[in-house]
Amino acid sequence: EEKITIDQLMEIGKVLVGDDPDMCGTAVNDFYSSKGKERGHNEDNDVWVKIAGVHSLNMDEPFGKQSFDTVFAESPNQIALRRCVYCKSYFREIYYKRLTPVAPEFNHYWHLLNGNTKDDDYYVYGEDFELYSTYEDAVLGLNEWNCTNYRYDRYFPGNCRPDGGEENNVGNRMNPHNGISDVAWYVEKSKGKSTGITDLRSTSVGNVMIAGTVRSIDNSLYITGSGDGIEGGANQLNFYEEETHSDLAMNVNITDFDARSGWSRAGLMIRDSLDPLSMYVMFSLTGSYGISMSWRDSYGANYHHQTTYDGAQSAVIKLEREGNQYTGSYLKYPDVDEEGTNVAVVGVSSQSSTSYNGLASRANDGNTDGNWGSSSVTHTGNEREAWWKVDLQESFPIHIIKICNRIDCCQDRLTIFQVQLLDSDGRLVASKDYDTPTIAVSVTISFENIDVS
Repeated sequence: EEKITIDQLMEIGKVLVGDDPDMCGTAVNDFYSSKGKERGHNEDNDVWVKIAGVHSLNMDEPFGKQSFDTVFAESPNQIALRRCVYCKSYFREIYYKRLTPVAPEFNHYWHLLNGNTKDDDYYVYGEDFELYSTYEDAVLGLNEWNCTNYRYDRYFPGNCRPDGGEENNVGNRMNPHNGISDVAWYVEKSKGKSTGITDLRSTSVGNVMIAGTVRSIDNSLYITGSGDGIEGGANQLNFYEEETHSDLAMNVNITDFDARSGWSRAGLMIRDSLDPLSMYVMFSLTGSYGISMSWRDSYGANYHHQTTYDGAQSAVIKLEREGNQYTGSYLKYPDVDEEGTNVAVVGVSSQSSTSYNGLASRANDGNTDGNWGSSSVTHTGNEREAWWKVDLQESFPIHIIKICNRIDCCQDRLTIFQVQLLDSDGRLVASKDYDTPTIAVSVTISFENIDVS
């Protein structure tokens, strides 16, 4: 029986679908295009939250690790879905079902979307997860794939077929992309329930490698970004931008930082402009070296920094600007939760009025020097019922409040007053009166471990 050669087959292919290395796929796409259509999937947004996608399923602003973890934690059946446009029928939809809780130290996002390594503690087929061909099977736990041969050295789905056989070239890495094309990932959500996700604008400075994302979920910001950072010359970074032209104080509670290097940074920045060479001040948590204050004091100049090198992994940080003076304050975890920690230093303060440049922020700057000349004493105008307050912007247990008085003069101005604790909605939680006419350097007022949130 006479058979054609490979070269002859290629020539036939050129006649049928043209001279293209992906001949069949291109021909199919051209046919769909001629009909005004394209291959893809109908996305049921009532059941699924799209996390990432490439090529025909592209997602311009994919989720990062932290936002993925937050959404997956709300999945009623702990199911994620990988879709593939051009895969064989049994690889077009693969339902991943989690069997064990996701530990905080396990990078769930990376193992599903980018990983090709085994984690004996958290990523073992049949113990920690299973695969299914339909959503209904995944929910009910029926017709599980027989993946006893799961290849952890390959991208998801580990070269496993539903029947337990092995098949190559069926996985991919999402970022940076490698492997099969036209793939997207989704996470199951409660049907008809809002995810509470709001997409916000991410601003890029310089020539970043991958555009960043900003999402608000349940009053928390989830930010992703890339770039060479703020060291050296032109800056490369992503951030959530708000324009301001005045003095300000802002803080952020950084609870989870998926750093890619020791000098990766997450924090607060004040810039003169979006020009990569502009002046700036940044107060941040680094990947490995603790808290760092970095700045460039003239256009195009080298940067400077002061770093704690204490290995802090999470912290509440505050950055303030008063004229040309910038101040950074921070509380590291677990110090934040320990009794005796001064949580006021990371709060944003205000007062009824300001005289003699006695700014409200001086009262919670951590400096208890009561001499006016030391620039750490606040001053309101001469008014009735003057007030000062600090917004902690986070929930903290309050044990005591210590108030330090001015000591170079005028101590009698702080002898009769009331201390109030308010919740985040401004409702009164507790109050205590101080009406002793005794002139004191400082006053300590005790509360019963009240949680102000």
